[in-house]
Amino acid sequence: SLASPTSWSVPVAFTAQEAAVDATDVASIVAFGPGRIGVAWTNQRSGVFFASHDDTTPDDQWSTVESILPGPQPDKLLNLTTYPLADGTTEVAAAVSTTNDQSAAGRALDALTLVATRDASGDWRTAVSGLVRDRHTRPIILVDATNRTIAVAATSPGGGGVIYYKRASLDQIEFDTGIGTPLIASTAQ
Repeated sequence: SLASPTSWSVPVAFTAQEAAVDATDVASIVAFGPGRIGVAWTNQRSGVFFASHDDTTPDDQWSTVESILPGPQPDKLLNLTTYPLADGTTEVAAAVSTTNDQSAAGRALDALTLVATRDASGDWRTAVSGLVRDRHTRPIILVDATNRTIAVAATSPGGGGVIYYKRASLDQIEFDTGIGTPLIASTAQ
């Protein structure tokens, strides 16, 4: 945006090789920083990626592309959030879903949903939040900075069902195995 929310610049192409995506790929944008935005996107051929832009740089100047999840396995489900660090900056966390449940070789104990967190140097760490057997879909990530916890909520089974959640410490992100704790359930049949 320029002078107002209704005034926009002309589009600027993001030309990184990883940004050559299919019509079925998705993206998510988040403000973090201070003074930065980040974009995460799926690329069905090569993984899930992230790049950031500093508000003080030219529109076409972006960071080096960072790999959140390498390999041709991302699903078209992606959610981002931010959380504050002790130094007053904010960082990014993502909930991503794989296609491990759709492969012929998919096994019940393969990872299906993951939580990824980014450190200040742009490196991403992932933790498994759900397995193929849990049948999670549409993961959403939430951070409680006051209590230093991170949570992921997801529907199971995929076609509609109960929304479950899992929580872990931001200092040691490891989720318990199992489907999680029911958050929302319907009695309607």
